[in-house]
Amino acid sequence: MNKFIGILLIMGVVHIPEIRLYWSNDPMYMNTLIKSIMPRDRFLAILRFWHFCDNNQARCEDRLHKISSILHKINENFQKHVKPGKEVVIDESMVPWRGRLLFRQYIPGKRHKYGIKLYKLCLPEGYTYNMSVYSGKREYSSEKGHAHDIVMKLMNGLLYEGRILYTDSFYTSVPLAKELLEKNTYLCGTVRSNRKHLPQAAKIKQKNGEILGLQNSGGIKFVKWTDKRPVLMLTTCKTHKCTLVDVSESVRKPDTVISYNAAKKGVDISDQMSSYYTSLRKTIKWYRKIIIELICGTMLINAWCIHKKLDNQKKLSILQFRENIITALLAQPTIAATPTASKKKEHFLKKYERATRVIQKRCKECYNSISKKDGREAAMKKTKKVVTYCPDCKNQPALCLECFKKIHN
Repeated sequence: MNKFIGILLIMGVVHIPEIRLYWSNDPMYMNTLIKSIMPRDRFLAILRFWHFCDNNQARCEDRLHKISSILHKINENFQKHVKPGKEVVIDESMVPWRGRLLFRQYIPGKRHKYGIKLYKLCLPEGYTYNMSVYSGKREYSSEKGHAHDIVMKLMNGLLYEGRILYTDSFYTSVPLAKELLEKNTYLCGTVRSNRKHLPQAAKIKQKNGEILGLQNSGGIKFVKWTDKRPVLMLTTCKTHKCTLVDVSESVRKPDTVISYNAAKKGVDISDQMSSYYTSLRKTIKWYRKIIIELICGTMLINAWCIHKKLDNQKKLSILQFRENIITALLAQPTIAATPTASKKKEHFLKKYERATRVIQKRCKECYNSISKKDGREAAMKKTKKVVTYCPDCKNQPALCLECFKKIHN
C-alpha cells in the first residue's frame, strides 16, 4: 500500500492526461520510476478494488457508511498530534464532483462549483484539526439549525478554554454567539443583514469609510462598516474595540476586520496548498475521490505544517516535502544476500503499445523455419503476423504463442 500511495503522489507532481500513459513506452509520457515500482495492471486493480468498509456490517442508513470508519481515524490522527492555540476558524471546502450524488452541492463562489462539501476547522497557519463531510440536512435534527450544529460538532473538545472562533456569514448568528459565550468561547465573524436578533441600525445606510458599533447587555458587539460595500460583523471578543485602525497612510479598517482577515485564511491556505499538486482523477466512485483528496492533500499539508514547527532550520517547500514523502514511501528494505540458488528470469509475451494503431509483425521463428524450407518469398507470404513479442529475449523478437512455448521450454 505504501507503493500505491507513493504512485498516487507522483501522479500529482507529474501530471499526465491518462493513468495508463504513465506505463507507456512513448518517451513523451513514459515514467521509468513508476514502471519500476509496480506493473500497470496491478496498480489499476488495486485502484479499482480500493475499499474502506465491510459491506456486510455497514449501516446503509448512513450515507457515508463507505468512508465513515476511515474518516473517524483520520480525525483522530489530526487531533492527536497538535493542540490548537487561541484562534481557530471554520469554513467550507469542496471536493470536485459532477456526477450523480444525492448530497452534491453547488457553491458558485468556490473554484470547483460542483462537488462534495467538507466542513473544516483549521488553525490560522493552515492545519486541519477537525472536519466533517456534508451528506444532507437530515443527519442534523437540532431545532437550532444546520449551521449551529456544524459549529458545535467541530468545536467538540475545544470549548470552555477561552478560544476565539472565526466564522463566515453562513454560521454567524446572535444565538450562536450567546451560546459560545456561555461556554467561555468567543466568536468573531461576518453576519448576514437578514439574520434575526440584529439591531435596527443594521439597515441604516452609510457613507464610504463610516463605522457603527453597538453592544448589548450580554457582551455581543455589532459592527457595521462601509468600504466598497457594507460589512456587518458580530464579535464577543473583549479585546475588540470596534474602532478604525490605521493599516497604512491612506487605509483605515476596523480592528475586528483586521483580526478576521488574519485568522480566516487558515482554510484557504490548506485548500491552496492541496491544489498545487492534486492527485485527483476522473472516477465513478465518489468516496474514492474524497479519500484521495484527504490522504494526498489534507493529510500531507498537515504533516508539512508539523514539520515546519518542529524543524525551523530546514525550511522545505511543499514540493520538496512531497518529494521526500514519496522517497520514503517507495524505499525498499535491504535484505541480506543468501546462498540460495538464483532463479532464472521468467520470460513472457507482451503486446506492442502504440496510441494510434495496433502494430503487427511477422513471427521470427515462423519466418526462419519457412524460409529454410521454401525460401524467403514464401516465408514473407506464409508467416503469421502477431502483435506480441518477448521483451526479455535478445532484440525483443516478435513471436506467436506456439513459437514462444517451443523456444522457452
